[in-house]
Amino acid sequence: ALVKGDFAKAVYSYLSEGGKGERDDVREAREKVKEGNLKEALTLFPKVFSYERRMIEKLLKGKDYVKCLRTMPIYLRKLFVHAYQSFIFNGILSERLREKTMKEPLNGDRILPYEDGKFGNRPIKMVEVNDTVFKRVESCDAYIMGLIPGYESELREGVESKILDEEGVKPEDFVIPEMPECSAKGTLRTLLAPVKEVDYDFNDERVLLNFFLFKGCYATSFLREIMKN
Repeated sequence: ALVKGDFAKAVYSYLSEGGKGERDDVREAREKVKEGNLKEALTLFPKVFSYERRMIEKLLKGKDYVKCLRTMPIYLRKLFVHAYQSFIFNGILSERLREKTMKEPLNGDRILPYEDGKFGNRPIKMVEVNDTVFKRVESCDAYIMGLIPGYESELREGVESKILDEEGVKPEDFVIPEMPECSAKGTLRTLLAPVKEVDYDFNDERVLLNFFLFKGCYATSFLREIMKN
């Protein structure tokens, strides 16, 4: 909603859409927001839900939606946009998985070299993939980059364009004039990531696992693949 400039939807989504396991009074407060009964919602939200309460107070005073959103810390506002960028990246990743092209470079892909345990500084755009590139990706000496979209992003035809079209957004939408602090220029990250220095040890029916991942990779995702639960 922020990226699409629908600030009213952003406010009411935050106020009315809760997570699993919320307390009964919080769920009731969110229902009151959906019904348009903001005064009653304000009395129901516990004091620890300070962002919701501040938003409602602003709404009751007739403040605009951008001012309501700015009652939240800047890191949280940025987090919403970053989470959406990650959601789109995950969509691109899932599509490449379905197409079985995670390690199959395609024309237009950006390829990042990986040598001596380090990634290169700049990805190389493949106008036409050749056998050398295939072999380097296959041997993990180079990695295919995926899009984390933003206003500086250059879309490649195929999966990236498809996912953004399905979402109904364009790179330029990540410029948010009304809330420039939440604008996002975008970047690239590898579809796959190397796991280095893997070692393990058994101790009293427990396994001690050591490994190294690069910045931005999730140890929990790697452990899920190991543990299968």
